Amino acid sequence: MPIGINLPNLPVLILFDLDPDWSESEQEEVLDLTSQLEKAIKSLGCQTTLVPVLDNDLSNLLAQYNPFDYIVFNWCETPPRYCPQRMARC
Repeated sequence: MPIGINLPNLPVLILFDLDPDWSESEQEEVLDLTSQLEKAIKSLGCQTTLVPVLDNDLSNLLAQYNPFDYIVFNWCETPPRYCPQRMARC
């Protein structure tokens, strides 16, 4: 039985890493690629919210978003100042 999803009403939270230690050109490239991703998701009719991950404190970053209200698209490779032990707790 197929699952019906109403894409125009689907809010997508796009997490992307934006390390403050990266060069300006690296940051611009990430912002450009993330913008392209957002545009593609919006073209499906979804609502999007971009969330830059500037450090590894995901608990505080995500606390403002109700997990029942969003689909999370994790566009991060490795959050800045990555700590595997801390990430495992999130």
